[in-house]
Amino acid sequence: MADIVQNEWQNKPWECYKDMGICLRGVCCCFPLIMMCDNGKALDRPSGTTMLLALCCPFIAVGLNRAAAREKYGIEGSSGEDWGCAICCGGLANMQTAMEIKAREEVGM
Repeated sequence: MADIVQNEWQNKPWECYKDMGICLRGVCCCFPLIMMCDNGKALDRPSGTTMLLALCCPFIAVGLNRAAAREKYGIEGSSGEDWGCAICCGGLANMQTAMEIKAREEVGM
């Protein structure tokens, strides 16, 4: 992804199809839990806490990761949006966060 819009998500939650690797990893077997932990690690969140939350209350791990990504990258939005996405479409929000991390890391952010 060449052009990064600084204060926006690069993809909508339902646009996971744009990266089939992340999309497949986000829906198959235990890979979504691994993705939650990877997202937390990339966002400098405590790995033990993220792992515990991913196993016990995955939507909380997704919400915290999404909020951390929004804060780290200066993305506009609100906690309400983060938690709404995490509760209503946690799998998509998890993949959106992974895609955001990947896009920002590709350009060195």
